[in-house]
Amino acid sequence: MFILCNITKIQKGDNIMDYIENLGKKNTITTLEIAEMMGIEHWQVLRKLEGQEKGGKHSKGFIEILSDNNIVVADYFEKSSYIDAQGKERPCYKVTRLGCDFLANKFTGEKGILFTAKYVKRFDEMEKQIKKAELPMTYRDAVAQLLESLDREEELKQQLDVSKDWYSIKRVAALNGVHWKTFSWRTLKEVGLEMGYEVKKIFDANYGEVNTYHKDVWEKVYPEYEI
Repeated sequence: MFILCNITKIQKGDNIMDYIENLGKKNTITTLEIAEMMGIEHWQVLRKLEGQEKGGKHSKGFIEILSDNNIVVADYFEKSSYIDAQGKERPCYKVTRLGCDFLANKFTGEKGILFTAKYVKRFDEMEKQIKKAELPMTYRDAVAQLLESLDREEELKQQLDVSKDWYSIKRVAALNGVHWKTFSWRTLKEVGLEMGYEVKKIFDANYGEVNTYHKDVWEKVYPEYEI
């Protein structure tokens, strides 16, 4: 699954011109996506970027080499993080198109060719999305776009507030460190209907739109698990 990293979060009180400027920020993909494109493990990509300690000796990674030679690393790679399936924060990097060009030159043979084809297509898709969005041509248009964004943010906030009492299977699994197949959605649905709670679709920051079940239902069906 691709992760788009050039999304700008709009807050109340943001300067409208700063917002317009943010629309033009660089597109990036993550090292998670790069690992998937190359068919290798994520840690292997991180090792290339960060280097490693082996036999008591330090082997420099690409980032350290660039930095030591006064090359702006942020033009290529930006430190970031993501939440894994267990709900834990893990390190990753956002990689610009320039960074992908750099990596493609370091991977030879079929793996490098396939990676180049995939990332070029991905950045082309992102550029087309930006063109569709179209930058507001006037201050008035920019204000209207900002207000629309704030309305969407407020709607999302309301959904997240509701989600405090509603839990998806993957969310409960992550909270308890168990596999999501531990829980039966059929049982949760049946007991929920008996208790007067229908299944509710709610936006989850980690999993997108998911089916959720009221905490009272969870506590009745699975009292041994933390909610």
